[in-house]
Amino acid sequence: MLYQVLSLMSEYDISQNGLWNRYYVVHDLDYIDKGILFGLLMNCRTPYRTLARNFNMTANAIKKRVQKLIDTGVIVQFTVDLSPAMIEGENFLAVISTDGKENQEEYVNRLGSHMLVREVGALSGSTYLVIGMSTGSESLRDLGSFFRGMENVNDVELHSLVKDALHGRKTELTKLQLRILRCLVENPRMSTGEIAERTGLTVRRTRTTINKLLDSGAVSLGIRWNLSAGEGFVFLLRISWDEKAGSLEDVLQFIAENFPVEFYGPMVSATEPVVFAAFVVEQFRDTDRISKKIAAAPFVVSCQTLLGRPPVSFTDIRRARLEEMIRAT
Repeated sequence: MLYQVLSLMSEYDISQNGLWNRYYVVHDLDYIDKGILFGLLMNCRTPYRTLARNFNMTANAIKKRVQKLIDTGVIVQFTVDLSPAMIEGENFLAVISTDGKENQEEYVNRLGSHMLVREVGALSGSTYLVIGMSTGSESLRDLGSFFRGMENVNDVELHSLVKDALHGRKTELTKLQLRILRCLVENPRMSTGEIAERTGLTVRRTRTTINKLLDSGAVSLGIRWNLSAGEGFVFLLRISWDEKAGSLEDVLQFIAENFPVEFYGPMVSATEPVVFAAFVVEQFRDTDRISKKIAAAPFVVSCQTLLGRPPVSFTDIRRARLEEMIRAT
């Protein structure tokens, strides 16, 4: 995602969505590592030589950096999933507050037991951050009931999120594509040659089919990461703004211009003027500096800092549906 010079970083497009193009900007694992991460997030099969061109580096140098990101635990997993559009899915984010009497580790696993939940993070103040994907308004309602019905729960804040660059398109997968996906589920970065050998196809046809599959928007091949495994300190700000005083564009532009290094990306509520902004900083005291600056913006109503442990990942419903489709062929 990032180019050779720092001044161009905020201008680089990682998707077709203009808003996300400008604000999915990160700088400091170092900035080359961050560029690699976002390149692999959009397509984990992106060749090293393609990533290398963005930084005027050799493919071998990029390969070594990717391996280091894997070895240090920053890259947790390479993934292949159906795109949200394929299951008519919408991302959600929930903030769940409890009375603090529960066993935290057990509670995280109980929250993660719901089929729609993808990640659960335990935050300070007996609070949990839950991220996942609903499959319609009824499933979102049932999800809210599930959260509120758990023991020890005091409050549930549940948001559908604005569609992002990875939403994809709904299309029918062919038997040939599913044959190839069977290999990619096993290893999303499996070489084209090995896939060709396993499926009995030519390398050329295999490569063409994979490219068409990605272009279709039916699947996403990306990564899961743990930024806390790096040297930075990760935190979220829950920012509520006055829509009469400023737009979402104003909010994100303010954050990006004032914190071009620290700002990591937004998760935007589709139902309320609320955005959850992710930051990576070098020291804990930076959280206070950033939150105070944003809280003082003329259009910001409130700014709450969310701190906690790295999230625990659970099976994604999109992956489960994909595996069902593969088994049915």
